[in-house]
Amino acid sequence: MRSDVPSCPQLSRAAEYLPEVLRPAIEKHRDEAEDLRSLPGGLLDDLRANGAFRLNTPSELGGFELPLAATTALIERLARIDGPTAWIVWNLTAGFVAAFLSEASVDRVWADGPDPMIAHSSQPGFLVPSDNGFRLSGEWKIVSGADAAQWLGLLALVMEDGRPRMTEVGPDWRFRLVPRSSVTVRDTWHSDRRSIRGLPP
Repeated sequence: MRSDVPSCPQLSRAAEYLPEVLRPAIEKHRDEAEDLRSLPGGLLDDLRANGAFRLNTPSELGGFELPLAATTALIERLARIDGPTAWIVWNLTAGFVAAFLSEASVDRVWADGPDPMIAHSSQPGFLVPSDNGFRLSGEWKIVSGADAAQWLGLLALVMEDGRPRMTEVGPDWRFRLVPRSSVTVRDTWHSDRRSIRGLPP
């Protein structure tokens, strides 16, 4: 296990308690996050150690395995504390992908415990068949939390002879999970955090 990853034991509390458990840490780091334009490491550690990134992870991997409605309701409660924090939690909570991965891939992604942070984007890239499978390329915009993520889930269109590969139901789309170290993150997004605060209590 990597030494820089917080220990994340099986949690005894239910997911519904997370917003209030996390409130002190979120409020403590809120101004720092605004200055940094990203969540501080201390806040990310608190979120991760309390299970905020395992909302959709299967229970056999240590996750809460919440249904979509329960997940969105919990994210809404987090947003009433701080909108940007809730947004990052939402975009780094993609444990449901375990259901679509091979056992070997699950072992790799969850090697450090039940809390891999997986940022994702629906902006499409391109997959070109190669001798070893596919070569992925492209530019994905608005991948919130990419700097903190360990993995990126990226949508891509399979191309053959310069054209999209077609299936019986339309273009061949694939969702690829790649290590954060395999991509370059360009800081091109600027937004005033204060403009997305202010949900009623």
